[in-house]
Amino acid sequence: MGPSSLRPTGFAETILIITILLGVLCAVAVALRTWQRIRDQNFHVDDGVTWIGLIFNLFQYAVVIWGTTVGIGSPDSMLNQEMVTSTGQAAYWLQVTYVLAMGFTKASVCSTLLRINKGTGHWKTTWALWLIMITVTASTTSLTLYYFIRCEASRGCQASADSMVVVYFLWVGVYILVDIALAVVPLFIIRGLNMKKSLKLSLGVILALGGVACLASILRIPGRLDYESDGDKLYKLGSSVLWGEVETGLGIIACCLPMLRKLVRSFDTDHASAAPGRPGYYQPGSSGHSGQTPSNDVQHLPYDMHHIPSLGARHSTITQLEEGRCITPTPASSQRHHLCDPERGWTCPARLSWAKQY
Repeated sequence: MGPSSLRPTGFAETILIITILLGVLCAVAVALRTWQRIRDQNFHVDDGVTWIGLIFNLFQYAVVIWGTTVGIGSPDSMLNQEMVTSTGQAAYWLQVTYVLAMGFTKASVCSTLLRINKGTGHWKTTWALWLIMITVTASTTSLTLYYFIRCEASRGCQASADSMVVVYFLWVGVYILVDIALAVVPLFIIRGLNMKKSLKLSLGVILALGGVACLASILRIPGRLDYESDGDKLYKLGSSVLWGEVETGLGIIACCLPMLRKLVRSFDTDHASAAPGRPGYYQPGSSGHSGQTPSNDVQHLPYDMHHIPSLGARHSTITQLEEGRCITPTPASSQRHHLCDPERGWTCPARLSWAKQY
């Protein structure tokens, strides 16, 4: 009886290193996201879904690490029968954890975009995101049940190889369309936001990063096709495995970045200033002033929401002031704010698209 495992070398070692790096990056990204959300007292369902996606993703990475020690990414000349048997079990659990990790990752991206889109009035975008969420849930549930019912870790799948290929490519096709949709939807979300074009462009790049996973989905296809050919199947399987974990890893990181932009000054809209040459105006609230009409003693202050005493940290907003306008808060009981122009003498309701800490 030969050895039951081997030391990963060559392509298998590359897969092992990339897997460990992606696992660390995903864990750090989700931990920082959670810390930011708890600090803002704004931890919600989408954060919990992200954690579930991370857990299944780390399970997937653990299976990949195990798989590289029993033959995934290695040529047939380095394997024995015991390793091949173990690799079959690893491949089964790899498919199950990959499907679950991918499903919860896509659901996390959708739920994050739904919260960002809340309050913008883009109801068509909301319906599109819910449609994507339903598609992700249905496809993930059906494929997971298929693996549990039709396949076993010890004996493989009862279905023929041709039917397995058909199921696989149907599922991949659905997720490629989902990736494209998740790359396009953020552009409609940020289109109407009132912020500098440079910040809008940067935010669009961050939100659309999840669409890069579409490329990884496509790059998995050649490796899956090569796997059906004879010779060095486990070596060829390594390519599909590698791009699969890149796909899920990028999805996890992408859904964390919007909440972490305050950690990177270039994406921090809290530090935006008023237009050059025109100071920001701020009218402090008081019990004698309703906020419906501007008063005469408008203070010329730099625009910094952290220094507005009447709003406080809890009700701070992330919205860009236009030239010559000011924020006039209403009494604390109403928890509403208005934009006004003291030079023109009119007020209007503020569209606080990003009133929550995003």
